[in-house]
Amino acid sequence: GRLRLALQRDGRRVAFWDYGPRGGKAVLVPHGTITGRTLPPGLVAALHRRGYRPVVPQRPGYGLTDLATGDYLDTAANDMAAILDTLRLKTSALLVRDDGVAAGLAFAQRHPARISAGLLINPRWPGHGVRSPETVMGAVTRAFVARPELVTVFSEMMRRQTRTELMSRIVRRSASHVAADREALDRPGVLTSMVRDIQAMAARGSHGFAQEQGLYARGWEPPALSGDAPWLVVECGP
Repeated sequence: GRLRLALQRDGRRVAFWDYGPRGGKAVLVPHGTITGRTLPPGLVAALHRRGYRPVVPQRPGYGLTDLATGDYLDTAANDMAAILDTLRLKTSALLVRDDGVAAGLAFAQRHPARISAGLLINPRWPGHGVRSPETVMGAVTRAFVARPELVTVFSEMMRRQTRTELMSRIVRRSASHVAADREALDRPGVLTSMVRDIQAMAARGSHGFAQEQGLYARGWEPPALSGDAPWLVVECGP
């Protein structure tokens, strides 16, 4: 992939990975909670075989994307539109997973004519229910829901604990309850790639993570969508 930047009118920089090919059907693949800045080679190859051009936006405050200057979801939605403008693309498919659903649906609501199709994989829905509560992120999510005023402080504390050895242990622990995840982490290079991905997402600060987690902790409602794009929701069991 190629790391690229789109510029908003107010001067904000929006980072994204473009995996090409230029003539492929674009599909925006926003990252997950704290991983997904880059895509696994196997997924990229599978998308290429089917004629797609995967593009990974980095949401406001994550990675190399500048902070939101106003409403977080408005900024995230407009950032995705700016990426399509930079690539000179009118429309794109949208593949969103877990915590990226709020920003992804905000884009679909505000720019319905630019969505050709949508896919939600294990989306994080409103409410205080926690998916996989026995995992590290499950525990963090419970804490944020119970004490949303601590999201910012806790996020920065977590960011400062991204040493490679510690982060490797945290990733392994978070995957311990799913056999397929444990097996994936044993493949050469997978754990190293995930740890580097997390470190890069938080290299400039924890503000994006804090803003997004605060949004979920304080309540968020899926918007009503318009347009003719077909949508599919996939919920995976443990």
